[in-house]
Order: sequence, then structure tokens, then C-alpha cells
Amino acid sequence: TNKPSTHGHLLLLFSSMNRFGGIRTCALIISLCHLIAFSCGDSALPLRLACSHPIYCNNTVLAAVQTSGIYNDSKTFVDQPLLASPSEVLAAYNALPVSSSPSSTQQPQQGSMPTVEALRGWLHRYFGEAGSDLHEWTPADWTVNPPFLQRIRSPSLQNFGLGVHAIWKSLGRRLAARVYELPEWHSLIPVPHPFVVPGGRFREFYYWDTYWIVRGLLVSNMYETARHMIENLLYMVNVYGFVPNGGRVYYANRSQPPLLTLMVREYYHATRNDTLVAFALPTLQREYEFWMRERAAQIGDHTLNHYGADSNVPRPEGWLEDYETAAGLSLAEAQRLFEQIASGAETGWDFSSRWLGDRETLPTIAAASVAPVDLNCILYEVELTLGLFELSYETWDVLLEKPLILPLTSSPYFAAAQRRLLAIDALLWNEEIGLWVDYNITLGAQSPHVYASTFVSMWAGSYARSKNVKITEAIKHLGILDFPGGLPSSLHAVPQQWDFPNCWAPSQAFAIEGLLLSDDPQMADLAYDLAQRWINSNYDGWLLTGALFEKYNATQPGLPGGGGEYTVQLGFGWSNGVALSLLDRFGDRLQDPPEIDQVRRSAIDAGVQQRVRTVSGRVRQRDHEEARRRSENDVT
Repeated sequence: TNKPSTHGHLLLLFSSMNRFGGIRTCALIISLCHLIAFSCGDSALPLRLACSHPIYCNNTVLAAVQTSGIYNDSKTFVDQPLLASPSEVLAAYNALPVSSSPSSTQQPQQGSMPTVEALRGWLHRYFGEAGSDLHEWTPADWTVNPPFLQRIRSPSLQNFGLGVHAIWKSLGRRLAARVYELPEWHSLIPVPHPFVVPGGRFREFYYWDTYWIVRGLLVSNMYETARHMIENLLYMVNVYGFVPNGGRVYYANRSQPPLLTLMVREYYHATRNDTLVAFALPTLQREYEFWMRERAAQIGDHTLNHYGADSNVPRPEGWLEDYETAAGLSLAEAQRLFEQIASGAETGWDFSSRWLGDRETLPTIAAASVAPVDLNCILYEVELTLGLFELSYETWDVLLEKPLILPLTSSPYFAAAQRRLLAIDALLWNEEIGLWVDYNITLGAQSPHVYASTFVSMWAGSYARSKNVKITEAIKHLGILDFPGGLPSSLHAVPQQWDFPNCWAPSQAFAIEGLLLSDDPQMADLAYDLAQRWINSNYDGWLLTGALFEKYNATQPGLPGGGGEYTVQLGFGWSNGVALSLLDRFGDRLQDPPEIDQVRRSAIDAGVQQRVRTVSGRVRQRDHEEARRRSENDVT
């Protein structure tokens, strides 16, 4: 750690931190300079930051703040707007008094941390409240009674649909004027239009969440809002060359499932307005080129895509969590782990046993080594759609009906789709299981485990219908559609939030729509049954809370899911979008949800209250600390 460099150095510090009044041993703190490369013995790898912002992606600052115990959620700090220029804020940080207490493990020779008291004063003076640079916004095209409600037969579900539609008003956000005037003072990306957010701690928009939100907005006849959200993502492609994970600068080195092209297609389906397609096509092609250039792997005669974030430091919004996960690793091992964690976040399934070497613990994550079923089937759809968009728009109404049919033309996109179809069948289809599984590029072998993502191949139509009988048998044998609350992400019960018993709205939509596209009556019945169970679960939770959850429990309908890095969030953007899409599609068939008996009502209420108490306790503790800090600063 004392090896000099002409550019800078990295300090590996071992220290004890006073956190919430108790001593907590921190095995690893990484403090590093803003440089392109650095050297630290033989173990350091070239440094790739999450972004270039001098505060929000400054690991020296992040190490001090995120390990101080001031915040309960790492995301809070990086969502706070600056109250002065970044250079002034950074200069003030560098002038803070450092702790005089030596580490209990090792005395660092340089790079000591500021005192917690000094950090509190610095945060109070130079940062606004998280979310204060966003304003609530009601979309102008929101109406009280959209037409889809009239197609819902059940009075209870019609009322539910009305309630879910009303939630859009509470999730609308617009950027404060200062974000455009002084963008470097904010972590928000200054996009052209207001937007709809997922809800809870997710104050900004997210890439693949937006696909499901847009679909719900289209059901609600909110065409202008849907178009503006699509245009925001197009803007980001033109700025970054791809769509970042979300609407913050600290997401700028990773993406999420590439659904932008399919959003444009959904918009055309709903409006038959071809102007957005013509406007968007060059940008959509640019995004596709990014995925084929930066996220593709040659596997024998085939090419498949994978995820792979361009960052090997802790995620700014999850700094403390990543730092704790890396405890005990060497510097180079920690950097490799941080890259894999960021890649896991890019998958949208953050996190799942899908990406874990031992299927249990996060330090074994190897997400960038996996060619996922869902990513490659989504890109198959993207390739088909881009090829269709190049044709004259008079043909779209026929060709854009799913399942998409591969026209006999010389388009390079259709040729790419045909090659991908062969790759999916050769590398992702498991004949013994009878379903699709992920492929591990490093090991050169299929995963033996089935996840909810297997249905995305059916959703994309990327398979021969002659497989239907085998698929149906596999579904029944595994029992993956037998749970009363919906399709779980996996059948593997581990603490990760994309595993059993959690079930998520996108997985239900992929499965239901994929089963319907099978042209098999038995599968169509499975689709309807899953739609009814999912709507029942959504309805039960909504009836008792007035909100939809980010994730649900497959074994207990109406109960929110658990696990992961944060408590369950309310809102919720993609749950709303999928619920509205299902009400629109099955409204004339869906039955009234069963009446909630007292036992189930108590179970749902207990589950919700447990999560509310967890959140409220943390909020009360945070508010108490905040009030004490502000009082001390005012006295000073």
C-alpha cells in the first residue's frame, strides 16, 4: 500500500467503525484516486469507475460516507443534490479533520477517514435532501375513466383497475429546473420529459421497468406520457451509446435488458402512429450495435449475448453492501467481484442464484459468464423488429402481430435473428429437461437449473411448436406453475430476492404471454389460470394497503416478497403495468377474487406490518439522528 506511483495509489485500510453506537469491524475499505489506471504491487487491476462525477462516483468520498453509519441506505447519499459546485464540495471534504483513532487492526500511514461529526457537518452544509430535485407531477393525459375499465366484467376487478390506474398520478415526477441549469450539481440525468417512476426508494426511472410501465400507460390511454418516456430513453442512447440502468449518473456504466425497440413497437401497436418509429430507428440500431459489440460472446459456431458492466468498484448506490460482500478478499479479487456484482445488477435480476457459482452466496457471483435465456430471446425479438421497421410501414400491421414471422428478405437483422434462433436451440434448449436454461460461457456447459426466465423463449416465439408437448410435461413435472400466488423466480430457496418464494410481475407477463402464443389449448388454459392467480394476489394486497408491491410471495397470495438488499417497495410501476395489461387482455373472463378470510387477512396484514415496522424503525432512527445532527450544527 505504500508503493509510490506517478499517478496516485490505492490504500487498503483495515479499521473499526463506530456504527449506531456499536463497534463494527470493517474488513475492507477501499479509497482510490480518480485516475484511469493505478498500480499497487502485482494485485491491482486497471481502475474502472462507475461514472466520472467527482462526488457521486468518488470512492474516497464514498468510502468515508457509506461506512460512517450516517445512512441506513447507501442510495440515499448519492441521490442528494449538491448545494454548491462539485469543486467547492470536494475541496470542503478534503479540508475535513480526520479521525485520530488508529485502526484496531492496522495503523494506516495515510488516507485516514474524516470524523463522523465532521462528515455530518459537511453533509448538512453541502447536500440537499434526497429527492428534493424532483417534483410530483400529474400527467396531462391522465383521465378518470379510461375505456379499458368497461371491458372488465368483475365489479371488484373493475374497481381494482380504477385504483391501479389512479396510482399513475402518485408516481409521476418532473425534474427541478436546477437539474437543467446546473446538471453537475445533481446525480439525476437531465432527460427532456417528465416520467413515471417505480416508487419507494426508486425515485428515478429505470430501463426495463419502463417497458412494463409503458405498456400499462398504453392500456390507460396515456399515449403522450408513454411516448415521452420512450423519448427519454432514446435521448440516453444518443448521449451514452446505450440506455443506462436508470436515470442517475452513477448508473452510466451498465445497462439493463434491452427492451427499448420493443417499447417503440408496443407504442406503434397501440397508436398506429409511425412517426415515432421513423424518428427512433437510427437510435434503436445504435443501441443494438452496442449489445453486439460490447456484450456478445462467440461459442463455437454460435454467438450469444451476456451481461457485463464496465465497472470494477463498489456500486455507488450499494457501496456498503458491496464492500461488506468483498470482506476478506485480496484487492484484485475484490475488483473482480465488484465487476460481477455490477454485471448482476445489469441483468435486472439483482440478485439471483442464477448468477452464483455455489447458488447460495453473493461472493461467488459470476453474472458476466452467463449467456441468459431471457436476454438472448429478447434480442431475437429486437432483431426481428428492427428488420420489420426497415420495411415499408404498410406491412407492419400484418408482420408485427405476434408471434413475429421471419420474412424472406435480405435484411441483416433477419439474418441475425435466424442465426440466433439456431444458437438458442443448440445452446439454451435442454432436451432432457424439456425447457430452456442458461449457458455458462466460462464452463462451456448448460446450467442444470430452470428459472422463470425459461418462458421468455415462448414469449419471443423463438422455438418450434413441435416442442409444446415436451414443454407442457416439463412444466407439470417441475410444478413451477402450481403455486397459489404466482410463478416464482426459481424453485431454490435462498435469501436472494430473485429466488423462491418471490415472484415478480415481469416473469408473470412473460410466462402468460408465452403460453398464449404456443397455439396449444392446454397451455392457453395454464396462461389464463396464472393470470387469475396473479390478479387475485395483486388484488388482495391492494385491498388491504391501497398499493401494489414490487414483488409478491408465491406461496401466500397478497403477501409482499422479501429478501435482497432492501425492504419491499410500494408503488409499484411494473406491477401496475402488468396488472393493467392483464385486466385489459382477460377482463371479460377474470372472475371476482375469492373473499379474503380472516386467517389470510391476518397473514397479509402481519406480513405487511412486519415490513412496515422494519422500514419505520429505520426511518425513526434516521430521523432522530438527522434531527440531532441539525440541532448540533445549528448550535455550532
